[in-house]
Amino acid sequence: MEGARTEKDLTPKTKLPPEYAAYLNLPAEKLAKKILQLEKEMYEHAHNLEFEQAAKLRDVIHELGVKS
Repeated sequence: MEGARTEKDLTPKTKLPPEYAAYLNLPAEKLAKKILQLEKEMYEHAHNLEFEQAAKLRDVIHELGVKS
């Protein structure tokens, strides 16, 4: 049936890589510290011209910020 939604369509989607998924279970204060740590790492990667790694961390930070 065209336009019908399946259960898969209703499942929340996340772009968060599995290695960072556990961060979502942290208390808000610890999550904020992790995000700051990830931002520092992101800027280090950018400074070293490692733009793919910096972009990956940027996306992780965004997802963590949206979910918190």
